[in-house]
Amino acid sequence: MCSRPWPCPEAQTRLLDEYEAYPSLLKIYLSAQMYEALDDLTVDGQSPPVDLYERFLAWTRTRPAF
Repeated sequence: MCSRPWPCPEAQTRLLDEYEAYPSLLKIYLSAQMYEALDDLTVDGQSPPVDLYERFLAWTRTRPAF
């Protein structure tokens, strides 16, 4: 994997390939992961990151460009 936050471009490509036949399931899976990350990132009362939707879901409409 790459050193960028998950899902990095390599993970995005792998997930798109893995869920190619079931894109709705990919979005459900990533939504669950996004909310888990939100809980983890705000556990100490910190403000939620503003880019979680873009990081976890927005890219599922197209294949990521490297």
